[in-house]
Amino acid sequence: MNDLNEVAVFAAVVRHRGFTPAAKALGMQKSTVSRMVARLEDRLGVRLLVRTSRQLSVTESGRAFHERCAEGLRLLEAAEGDVAPVEQPAGLVRLTAMPDFAQVYLAPLIGQFAKVFPLVHVELVLTTRLVDLIDERVDLAIRSGPLPDSSLVSRRVGTGARRLVASPGYLSAHGRPRTLDDLERHTCLGYRTTDGVATWRLASAKGARNVKVKARLAADDFKVLEAWAIDGLGIAMLPGFVCDAAIAEGKLVPVLKQSLDDAVPIFLVHPAGRHLPARVRALRDFLSQRLHS
Repeated sequence: MNDLNEVAVFAAVVRHRGFTPAAKALGMQKSTVSRMVARLEDRLGVRLLVRTSRQLSVTESGRAFHERCAEGLRLLEAAEGDVAPVEQPAGLVRLTAMPDFAQVYLAPLIGQFAKVFPLVHVELVLTTRLVDLIDERVDLAIRSGPLPDSSLVSRRVGTGARRLVASPGYLSAHGRPRTLDDLERHTCLGYRTTDGVATWRLASAKGARNVKVKARLAADDFKVLEAWAIDGLGIAMLPGFVCDAAIAEGKLVPVLKQSLDDAVPIFLVHPAGRHLPARVRALRDFLSQRLHS
């Protein structure tokens, strides 16, 4: 391989889904990014990307090449960070989490971490979707709820709570639900899904039950759902860290409290492997200790 920079640039184009965002992330000219990918394709003798005026797609050969290269690039980044002295980890760490969780918990903790480890550059990838850590070269993730079987290494860092809430005004106008079946006649506010149907995992006298809710309003941001609930637009299921302040202020009222589990596990996860860069270990251990407390 004559130039690993070309491979890294190609991987960035795939990761950022375009030449323009990749160039911005890399601090390069778009024309330079395009030229380097073209040189890589010429050297390999295959088309890696299909470019049109409106979109960019990865060919079958491009996907196969990217899968083989992504792990190698991650290891090279790890090696770069590890040449720093043990007591001074350095380099980039990418951490993904939901925006609401990051705002409440991670923002102050990352600020503290930056003061302790000034040579580590932390990049937060805030999104509601499930990030593929390997493919998108993300080092750490905060995830909640039962984890599916995977190659990820997890550390439980705490527990969260869920609340079903509505405003006093909404309950005065529509009544308070007493059973899970009562939810069918209420207006619900759901976390956005592709099919428009939210599934709430709730407990009843007969055991745990999935309740499908067709939400009148939906969003992929819990603070938006909280605002709608406060405005009296319906019943919402929210994490406790989002809505507990509004409950304390009397803006929201919990309903069906007996149907919710107050011990939702929260995990800090990272890809499996014998080699974990010092900078990633530093952030993992820092967050683990403080989120636990």
